[in-house]
Amino acid sequence: MKKSQQKRPNRPDRLDRLDDARALRTMQTRAKWITRRKPLREWAAYTSRTFGWWSHVIAAHWDQIRPTMRDAREVEQTYLHMKAEEKKRNEAMAQLWESRKALAELEKTFDELARKVAKI
Repeated sequence: MKKSQQKRPNRPDRLDRLDDARALRTMQTRAKWITRRKPLREWAAYTSRTFGWWSHVIAAHWDQIRPTMRDAREVEQTYLHMKAEEKKRNEAMAQLWESRKALAELEKTFDELARKVAKI
């Protein structure tokens, strides 16, 4: 059997490879952003690639790996999911801060009332 007739292993098509420098840089930047908020091993477990592969993305070792559009989509989805989580967390923290301020104001009012009652 000739080499041209042999079945090629299942690998991404060349057209699916991510060759755009801007897209690679975006993927690297977002992977770094995600890693600052969640350990690399933790979020890499939910992708099709391994921890070591993503560490190459963060280090921009493009000659050692060949990212595909699928990898870029996985990073994008994780990035958007974590942005939404962060937004919800920030809103909850803002509400908690407001409730703490209101509680402090209420305590101050009760202290003043107790002082006035003690004078009577």
